[in-house]
Amino acid sequence: MAPGTYAFFVNRWEFSGIKVEEELPVRIVEIQSDRLLSRDESWSLLNLARVDGADWLEVTSGLDVESFASALDRCVEALDADYAAEKIQRQNENEDRVTFQIESAERHRDRQLNTRYELLSRYRSAGKTRMIPPTEGQIRKIKERFDVQREKLNLKSELRTSQSEVCCGAILVQ
Repeated sequence: MAPGTYAFFVNRWEFSGIKVEEELPVRIVEIQSDRLLSRDESWSLLNLARVDGADWLEVTSGLDVESFASALDRCVEALDADYAAEKIQRQNENEDRVTFQIESAERHRDRQLNTRYELLSRYRSAGKTRMIPPTEGQIRKIKERFDVQREKLNLKSELRTSQSEVCCGAILVQ
């Protein structure tokens, strides 16, 4: 990383649908050049500072507060744009997962129902009237279980999201 002073901002994103996922994205701006680092570069620099860095005790005297605030604003704007794009992508992925699971559950239900309907038909043709009501009860139960499962999946089709601020700061690379 090029020597210089950097401003960073870390968010916490939560996405809850069929899956619950959490992410800690970071954006960094090199203050002197006003260059916004990519998400990968930002994450790498922050991790490097976290693992190999030392406290910057003279931060208040070595930092132009106005430039620092402006760089933080750029970080926040970039994170907001990243979040909006990520939210759309996660919503699409969630809808795909829900659709796939509903279709899979429908196939499973249909296989179970076909088996029970065939059994019901054999009982009727063989005159085994005592076995008809329990088999019809099994058919109802299969349909009810599927309806409950589909309703649960439909509730998860709406992706719930949240974005919150974690921390911000300055990094001096020498």
